[in-house]
Amino acid sequence: LLIYLSEAEVSDLARALRAKLEEQQFVLVEADLRPGEESEPRSALELARAVGADVGLELDVDWRPNPEAQVAAGGVAEVRARALRADDGSELAIARFEAAGYDVDRDEAIARALLALEPQLAANLGLQLERNWQAETPGERPVELELEAVSSLVQVNAVRRTLLGTLAAKSAEIRTLEA
Repeated sequence: LLIYLSEAEVSDLARALRAKLEEQQFVLVEADLRPGEESEPRSALELARAVGADVGLELDVDWRPNPEAQVAAGGVAEVRARALRADDGSELAIARFEAAGYDVDRDEAIARALLALEPQLAANLGLQLERNWQAETPGERPVELELEAVSSLVQVNAVRRTLLGTLAAKSAEIRTLEA
């Protein structure tokens, strides 16, 4: 299962979520592989399709400050996550969690709230993705990979070894395409 994670303004939470999902053996596409201009607003689903990922994962955070807080700034962070299948846009996983955070510094209060819900978010999304992906795709499906501007067969074989070794693919065939 290859996932593209839309990191938006929640980079610390997104990094933690990425690490937890990778621990659960999910393969995530690096945000740096995003095609096009950085300023182009695109949904996680569109970007997942553009980079060939199976799933687009959207992550949003809202902060509701507590106006009654006397000593420390505080409030409630609400995190919403949606994992959408790239092929048909259907929802594979949905999660919504809230946590309170307080500190003299507003940014630290937000960070504490997000830190409190990180483990729940990652575990919940991982479980939903694993179960629902297996239910919707009961068998293996082939993935085609095209390499362009390759100068030698050594580079092609390095990609093949990575697929078979690091990514644990069951097979990797090399086909020569004639121009």
